[in-house]
Amino acid sequence: LYALASAAGAAAFLALFRFGRPRSTLAGSVLLYGAVAGLVSVAVPQVLIYSASAFVSAGVASLAYAFPTPLTYVLACLFGLERASRGRTLGIAIAFCGALMLAFSRSPVSGEGVWIALAMLAPISIAAGNIYRTKFWPPGSTALDLALVMSGGAALWLGLGWLASGGAPHVFHSSAWR
Repeated sequence: LYALASAAGAAAFLALFRFGRPRSTLAGSVLLYGAVAGLVSVAVPQVLIYSASAFVSAGVASLAYAFPTPLTYVLACLFGLERASRGRTLGIAIAFCGALMLAFSRSPVSGEGVWIALAMLAPISIAAGNIYRTKFWPPGSTALDLALVMSGGAALWLGLGWLASGGAPHVFHSSAWR
């Protein structure tokens, strides 16, 4: 529900911000882009991290947010979107090591193995989403339009997941408001 609220809130804000500005048409290809980007870049990682957070330490969750940058760089080099550079590689390695040091110094990295593995799938999904968004950016689309459809796509997937999991009756039940 929290992930759904944040995605829907972002989509609503971006829709209001978009109003009155020059904009491209939200054609079918842009909407499809938003649905895929919203699923891979937002919905899947948020569900994985939010679900795992009850079973893993804060250190594991913080590592899940530190891994997308180096993973994106590696994937971008592998897919030919970026040329490997010693300076960039060193900079990302230093930042990654700093994140590891911070995660291990603040709280022990612990939790049940399955939940740690699920939490660590989130950065892979975020990195894959970063590559998808770069590689399949619809021609003529603005960043604002794509942020809007990605947030809307994430809200759609999260809403469907929430409804499929039986979430709606709990919110509308009278005891939920006490």
